[in-house]
Amino acid sequence: MKTKILTLTAFLLCVFISSYSQTDKITLKTFGIGIHVEQFKLSNIDDGGEYLSPNKIIFTFSFKNNFRLEPEIGYRTATDNNSKDETSALGFSIGFMGMFQHGRLNFPIGVRIKDDIFTAKSTTTDFSGNTIKLKETTTVFSAGPVVGAEYFLGDNFSVAGEIGLMLSNISSKHDPSTSGQETDISEFNTDTGLMLRFYF
Repeated sequence: MKTKILTLTAFLLCVFISSYSQTDKITLKTFGIGIHVEQFKLSNIDDGGEYLSPNKIIFTFSFKNNFRLEPEIGYRTATDNNSKDETSALGFSIGFMGMFQHGRLNFPIGVRIKDDIFTAKSTTTDFSGNTIKLKETTTVFSAGPVVGAEYFLGDNFSVAGEIGLMLSNISSKHDPSTSGQETDISEFNTDTGLMLRFYF
């Protein structure tokens, strides 16, 4: 986690310094689409297993350089070829951001709300040899303030970094229900992200 934060801080610092050599004013376009890279966010929830957040597609709506509405959606799935166990992740997010600009830099500051749903399906056998299908669903709901820096490499393309302080609620359910294995955790943590956007 510390390495991620240091890397993001160094990135934001380099972008900020380079902005002083760019004096062009930017006018944000109304609509953009991009990707929120979450490929390296691996979480171990309650020591029950590792959950890999899906990369998300970003839909960016900017209004007069001052406000941004940004919904996101992402999905991933994997199947073990030997055991046939299946895992999937579905992620939603929405951001409400105020913005200000300096040169070719845009600084969004606001709130992001996230909901990631992780599902694991597997099979086992009971003492009688009957096959039992198991399903575990883990939901991670998070919300908190975020701040970022977005650098425009051209009029239509930008690269951005973001960091936030998120309060998360993690809950899991088992089907069929298994006593004593449900998870209900409240967590406060830092959250980082890398975004690539193309504007139309």
